[in-house]
Formats: sequence, structure tokens, C-alpha cells
Amino acid sequence: MFDNSLSFFPILPYYWACLILGNDQQIGGIMKTTNYSTILLGILALSIASCGKKQTPSSAGSANDANNTSSNQESPITGPTDGSSLGASQNLRDLPAIYFDYDQSTLNEESRKTLQTIAPELKNTTGKLNIEGHTDERGSNEYNLALGESRAKAVRDYLKKLGITSDKLSVASYGEEKPANVEKGESSWAKNRRAELNLNK
Repeated sequence: MFDNSLSFFPILPYYWACLILGNDQQIGGIMKTTNYSTILLGILALSIASCGKKQTPSSAGSANDANNTSSNQESPITGPTDGSSLGASQNLRDLPAIYFDYDQSTLNEESRKTLQTIAPELKNTTGKLNIEGHTDERGSNEYNLALGESRAKAVRDYLKKLGITSDKLSVASYGEEKPANVEKGESSWAKNRRAELNLNK
């Protein structure tokens, strides 16, 4: 039986061609020379060989899903590591100067906004703030010392309104003695009409 089965393999393609073309005469000849068991064995063997070469849909799908998951996986997001966040103590190391108009000790709107910005940090510090009043070179020494004191007190009084306690505030006046800019002219004098804030810890 197995010898006949093996001898049938070479004529299987011819047999299928006859089936497709509807050549009944040729099929009848094949059927006479080969029994049904031989035909079935041959078809079964070829079917098994063909299935062995194909990948099952489920396994192929699993492999694709695994590849897609690996390629689409997002990297974890990390926060900045440059230490750019500044604490209140570091912001208070370089406090801005408060500028005044010529021959004035009244705070303008810009000066008030500046003080409003730093007031919350000053509340949280244990240091003492020394407010120094300055003027430009015009006027007598006595007059400029008094004007510088008025400017320092104007800053102190406004900070007290913003909640800074009196024990954290002190004032001093240097008049025209410590100019920020020694050049002549309005642009230089404007830089000298100021109150400087120095935090002592």
C-alpha cells in the first residue's frame, strides 16, 4: 500500500490540473491506476507539509503586537535638573534700588510695585533691612542729607504698610556722598536719586 502511495506523488499535480480543467477522461484513467486510499494519503501529506510552512494568525498577531508595544513605548519624562528654582534667601541677596524723581521723596507707582514684589520675602527673613537714602550732587550737603533721609523713610513706611515689622527696618542717609554714577548729566543723576536696600543677617 505504501509503495503505491509513494508512486502516486509524481502524478498529483497532473491529477489536480485535470480536476481544474474538467478533463473527466484523464481523471478516470488516473482513478483506474490508483486507488482512493493512495489519493487521500497523498493529499493529506501535502496538506500537512503546506500547513507546517504557514505561521498561525494568532502567533503572527502576538509578535506584531509585541513589536508595536516596544517601539511605541514612551520614555519617562523627567523634571529639570539645572537647579533653576531660587529660594527667597537667594533672591534677597541683590535687592533692587528704589528710584525717585528730582528733588522728591514720594514713591512713584513703579517704586511701589517693586516694594510689593519683595515684601513677601522680607516677611519670611530673620535679617534686618537697612534702607539707605541717596541724592544727586545738586544742592547743599545739608539739604541732600535731609532729602536722602526722607527717601529712606518713605521706603520704610511703605514696607510697614505691606506688613514688615519695624524691628526689621532701619534708615540711614548719605546724601550725595555715595553716587552710583559719577558722570554729569540727567541720565547719571537719575541713577543717584535712589534708596538702596541692604539685608543684614
